[in-house]
Amino acid sequence: MAITDEVSVMRRGEMVATRKTRETSVEELAELMVGRRVLLRVERALPTRVR
Repeated sequence: MAITDEVSVMRRGEMVATRKTRETSVEELAELMVGRRVLLRVERALPTRVR
């Protein structure tokens, strides 16, 4: 996102949105791409030791 002024998102061959890069976020762009809210970070619990 550091090298663009604007970004356009298409979904299923249709233009969904065009945003100024500095006024959007990766989260918003991901949501526009898939058409619903997206969890970009999944935290895993540390494995427990079985004795």
